[in-house]
Amino acid sequence: FFLILVDVTGRRRKSSMDKPLNSKLPADLRIVLFSSRSHLQFIVSNCILGRQVFMPAEGSLSQSLKNLGETEGRRVSVINSPNFFEKDLTQQHIKKELKRCVCLSCPGPHAVLLTLDLEDISATDVRIVEELTKYFGDNILKYTILLLCHEGKEEDSSLEDRLQKDINLREIMDKFGHQYHLFNKNSVGAGPLLERIESLVAENGDRFFTNYKYEEIEGSIRKEETFIEKGREKELKKMLCELDSKYEGEELERERDQYLKGVRAEIRKEAERIILDRLGIVLWVVYYGQLVRGVIRTVWGVVGRIAGALWRYIRHTNLAAERLQR
Repeated sequence: FFLILVDVTGRRRKSSMDKPLNSKLPADLRIVLFSSRSHLQFIVSNCILGRQVFMPAEGSLSQSLKNLGETEGRRVSVINSPNFFEKDLTQQHIKKELKRCVCLSCPGPHAVLLTLDLEDISATDVRIVEELTKYFGDNILKYTILLLCHEGKEEDSSLEDRLQKDINLREIMDKFGHQYHLFNKNSVGAGPLLERIESLVAENGDRFFTNYKYEEIEGSIRKEETFIEKGREKELKKMLCELDSKYEGEELERERDQYLKGVRAEIRKEAERIILDRLGIVLWVVYYGQLVRGVIRTVWGVVGRIAGALWRYIRHTNLAAERLQR
């Protein structure tokens, strides 16, 4: 919808609502984290967001989460994902949470951080790289930084020594073209890490990662945003008129922009929640559809084997009867 305001002098003045809200959505720096160790994600997320979102004693992540913040003067969205190989999580659950991760990071992440413990890189970490490309495609590697977490002082020169000795680290580094960043677990500021992320974004032409999965879900979110906007049209018109009667000039523009910024965030969050709920239903239907088909195939298999055995028994009985008659 479009809203036109008229000021007290009678001049026609366009408001900042002249365009749909979703076309004015501020761009956050969207960062997605993957790791085989949840506590590393906790440390990195807290550092980026500049506050303690996760407590040190928290257990493993079982679902994808999104947290918003502002650090180094830049708005950021940090999306955490569960471990691909968490023993308590089924593959069906992992697939569901990857869909959730896509929805929370739409329209696509500017950077993906694969967080590894430099002191203990395992074969499982190598498999995470394989799962990433399997689900998102090889192009995701262009947007991924290996975040090598360590304690104390670590230099690039000592990393070269590790590459000679650690076959798992060497295999991962080869896949990423040595696109990495050393991160001290005791860091109190995210400045160097954000600089590295900004550098990657610039290398990718200020573009974010996307594929057909992101495009499909983002399209659904945008449609839902438009529907929510229409439902709130009267409320928005009323509030903008109230602001117009209370303020003028630069103060009016500032108050209006602040109000619309909050509304956009609310609408986006609500649209994402609705799509997440729908995704949960769709995945549930798909899962139980597969389960039912599996049960049917099993039942038919058993019936087939019983029928075959019965046929062989009848045939054997008939042959035996024919021999007795002879």
